[in-house]
Parts: sequence; structure tokens; C-alpha cells
Amino acid sequence: MDNYTDSGSFVRENVVNEYSRKKENPYDLVLFLQRKLSNWYKTISASTVELRNFPKRVIESAKTIQKICMEDYSFVVGCIHMSQEVNYSVKHPIQTAIICEIIAKELLIESDKRLSLICGAITMNMAMKETQDVLYKQINQPYDDQKEIIYNHPALCINLLKQYGVEDSLWLDTVYQHHENANGYGYPQRLKGRRIVDTARIVNIVDHYLVGISARAYRPALLPQHIIRKLYAERKDPIDKRIIFSLVKTLGIYPPGTYVKLKNNELGVVISNCELEADKPIVYTVLRSNGKLPSSPIKRDTAISEYTVVEVIPPDNFKVGINPYLLWGYGAFKQNKYCRRKFKRVKTKIAATIIEKKSHLKSEVVLINMSEGGCLIRAERGVANGINIDSLYYMDMTLMNKVLKNIQCRIRHYKELDGAVLFGTSFVQLEAGVREFIKMFLDRAYTTI
Repeated sequence: MDNYTDSGSFVRENVVNEYSRKKENPYDLVLFLQRKLSNWYKTISASTVELRNFPKRVIESAKTIQKICMEDYSFVVGCIHMSQEVNYSVKHPIQTAIICEIIAKELLIESDKRLSLICGAITMNMAMKETQDVLYKQINQPYDDQKEIIYNHPALCINLLKQYGVEDSLWLDTVYQHHENANGYGYPQRLKGRRIVDTARIVNIVDHYLVGISARAYRPALLPQHIIRKLYAERKDPIDKRIIFSLVKTLGIYPPGTYVKLKNNELGVVISNCELEADKPIVYTVLRSNGKLPSSPIKRDTAISEYTVVEVIPPDNFKVGINPYLLWGYGAFKQNKYCRRKFKRVKTKIAATIIEKKSHLKSEVVLINMSEGGCLIRAERGVANGINIDSLYYMDMTLMNKVLKNIQCRIRHYKELDGAVLFGTSFVQLEAGVREFIKMFLDRAYTTI
């Protein structure tokens, strides 16, 4: 295989091997992808150098982003919200792609379409890298020549992508339409409503969100809550509203990485949120009420009255030095695994059948633990071969003598163990009655532990 230096754009890396080396810290892989994108930009600037296998390279990066989001998206999202480094034109596309993947999974968009979405997010600003970095540091409004570059960059981007061999129409449409608006006041085509592909709408909304939380030369970083309220008030189209709702559902009212003040006057950082109580995140205290630093971050459950969130603190006003690697358990401070989970789990031994939504293939499995958000299932190796990661399934099982059918779930990840395969599974859009019944089962199980 050829090896390319920085001057030749590609640092030829095996993404799988890179990930396996850094599996304990997914954000390091995010930084690796940013370096990779920076190398692509160098090649585009040096037009005499050819970008070989460009579509394949971007798709590899997109698959890596899907893997990152599956492993520990709270940590990655936390780092995004806490990150204010200056290399904006490199970090912004990768961060946009990550949030797009998280939202798209919540919206149940199929994996191949999500790959096109991620590729579009990564490459959306390829034609205006230098201008973007200048604008990031510029106090004045864009000048006329800059406005022209901004207006023309979607078309310039897709011309570059076609030149480098991209033929995926959804990828190209996502890039070309990512500044269109359902009200017809976007650019460059002034498309309206359904004429805009959903993937471009997702990129557009995430782009606005991340632009807002990034500080500029002329303003500090805005609070996530402020940006969400503004987006929701401005966007009238129901598809846009649904995307914004999914953004709130996946990131929470207080996204990971948000700086907060608690009712007991401690200052902390949001580590994760809860699907059922979006206003009650898990927080780690990093500054006590007496102004002293704790020896290690202290976990606070904000569902407890004493630790209720009373104020969100802008990043520029938060003067405590924070190491996100420590907060999420990737450093000297070992985080309790439960803190990364949204729900308590109980051990079970429940026979179940899962049916793949597309092929209707049935597989007999055993649920070995369960929570309100999902379950861990065990399948014999022969059965496991027919179970696909990231696919949607319907689950049938009997719980407390009641038959539950067609519980929609998604297979998230797997692990081989003792001749069998364990699959992490999350429930998808549970009906209220089913959710309450599962909760009742879990509550009874908690009391007997």
C-alpha cells in the first residue's frame, strides 16, 4: 500500500487497527479524523496532488464515526461541548457528522443513508476552508467577496466531490442543499419544503447548533438551551421540528459537557442525561460550594432535590480547569460503569424471539439483563450469525405471565463470550403501556435484590 505524508494528503491508516489501538478513548479517534481531514484540505490546496480513492476514504471515516457514536457518545458529545480550540474548519465538519449520526439513529434512518449523511457533513465545506478560518476570527460582518464564496460554496463543493469520484446522489444532494431552508429563504437554489432532502435538513440544523456553541471573535459561545429555543421558534416546518425534537431527545436539555451550578452551590459538568427525565442529568461536581476543589470529581444525581440544576454557566465564565478524560473515566479517575448508563439494569433469564424487520428472519435468544432503555441478549453462535448490528428487530417475550409482542428494538453492539454472543439492544419508541409494564417488572425486581 502507498503511504502518503502530510504533503500528499493521506496518512494511510487502517481505521479498524487505529480504533482497536484507541478503543479505550473514542475522542482520540475524533482527533485522528480531524487530522485526516486537515490532510485532505492540504491536498485540495496543492491542486497538483491527486486525491486517490477519495470516496472510499471518506466512507471509511464515516463508518468510524458510526463506531465512535456506538461506543460512548456521551463522552464524545461532552468533549464537543467543552472544546473551544481554534482549528474550526477542521473540527466543525467532524463534530457536525457525529451529531448528525446520533440524531439520524434516533430518527431510525437506515445505516446506508446515514453513511451518505455523514459523508455529506464531513465534506460540506471543502471549498471554503481558508475563508471559514478567516471568518471564525473576523470581528466584522463578511465582506462582499466573502459573501460570494459563502453563497457559491455548496456548488463548488459538489464539483470538487464529482472531480474526486463521488457518485452517491444522496451524499451530493446533502452537500448541495445543506444551506437550503424549508421556508425558501436558503441558498443556493431557494428550495422549499419537501424539495429539500431530509439529510440536508439534519446537517443544516446541526450546523446552526454547533456554530452557536462555538465562540467567535465578536461573541462568546452561546448556551445550547438558547440555540435550541431559537431554532424551534424559527423553524415552522414539521420535519424540521421533528429533527430539533430528536436533537433535544438525544443530547438532553443539558447536553453532556454543559457547565452547571447546583442547588447546593457546587459547580459541575453534565456527564450524561436520562431519556425519561431530560431535565435531570448526571453531573460531576468539580468545585465545592466552599470554593475548594474535590480530590476527585463527585457524582451528583440531579433527580435528588439537593443537587437540582439551578443555572447553566457559559463556558467563558467557567474558570475551573477541566480534564474531560478524567470526568468520563478515561484517565486516573476511574468512572463507575453505571454512570455511563441511563438506566438501572437487573439480571434476568427470559426466553424471547427477535424478528428482523426487513427479512422477517426469526432468532431465539435469552434476555440476560434488562432496563427501561433496552436489554442484553444471549444467542448461541449458530443463531448469532443471523443477527445484524444496527438493524431493527421486533421482540416477542413473556413477562410476568403476560405476552408482549412486537417490541421494536435495535441491535447496538456485540461481544463474544463462552461460545455464545451477547448483543446490546435498545428499545425503540416503546408504547406507553409496554414501557409502564416493563418498569413495573423492573421495580419489583429491584425490591427483591
